[in-house]
Amino acid sequence: MLTHPHGYQLYLMERPGRPRQVLVGGVLPAGINSYGVTEGPAAISVPRDSVRAAALMRHRRFLWHYRVAAARVSRETRFGEVNSVVFGRDLDGTPLINVLSQHAARLLLQHGSPWLLDPESGLCRPRGPAGDSENLVRSAATLLHAYGYAITLTSTHPWEYAFRPPTKPVPPPTPVLPPGRTAGPTR
Repeated sequence: MLTHPHGYQLYLMERPGRPRQVLVGGVLPAGINSYGVTEGPAAISVPRDSVRAAALMRHRRFLWHYRVAAARVSRETRFGEVNSVVFGRDLDGTPLINVLSQHAARLLLQHGSPWLLDPESGLCRPRGPAGDSENLVRSAATLLHAYGYAITLTSTHPWEYAFRPPTKPVPPPTPVLPPGRTAGPTR
């Protein structure tokens, strides 16, 4: 699994029955668990030689198609809360940050930052032991708030906050007849 700091992920595996080839597939961006808004690019087979593999991926525009699909999934899947950043805690008390915007992720993960992107969960966690976690959280929240991001602090895991049920139930839509139709008998 190869993970980019912005959450893009590629899965590489040996192609079954072809030991000189590798399958490369795009995976959902880190932190996204399901989607239904776009079709991702299919996996491609490339040679084991990294130079030839890179040339073939560039020729087929695989990474370009993957980045477009991943950006669409990120934008349309995360419930329109792109400008929201949720600060929470893991089960052991370690601070975690669920960053939905690539710009906010770049701000948090810049060179020398005390935060790292966890490739499995897509959440940001402290680089070292969280001895002074309150100051880390405070400085990260101040930085992101200065750029206009809405900050949410919670003592639960950030995913529990993100996937919570709506606060008030949404009524189902009322059926509407198409224009020019009456509610009379059908044929």
